[in-house]
Amino acid sequence: MADSQTVDAFHHSFILIRYPLSAIRYLMSITVKIASPLRSYTGGQNSVSGSGATVGDVLADLDRRYTGMRFRMIDEQDKIRQHIRLFVNNIEVKALDQPVREDDTVHLICALSGG
Repeated sequence: MADSQTVDAFHHSFILIRYPLSAIRYLMSITVKIASPLRSYTGGQNSVSGSGATVGDVLADLDRRYTGMRFRMIDEQDKIRQHIRLFVNNIEVKALDQPVREDDTVHLICALSGG
């Protein structure tokens, strides 16, 4: 879809707003389920909303609101850390470019270890 295409959306006060189709992916709200060890970033919330077209976009959106959260899951090479599992619905995510849709749920899972 070309960026020149637009879609109309109604603002909460019923004002028509015209958005480029390329921006619509950032208007979607994705449900993100937060693992217990990461809830200190979200003020104890076990579920938050995020936006973006890919898992990487959603994590970047979360990091804007919950600073430092992304680094706990993603390393300096933009790879998912070994002790982290990410799922979109029930499908494990292997790369951050995994697309998401508005009705998806992203699950952030931390592996437990120790003795």
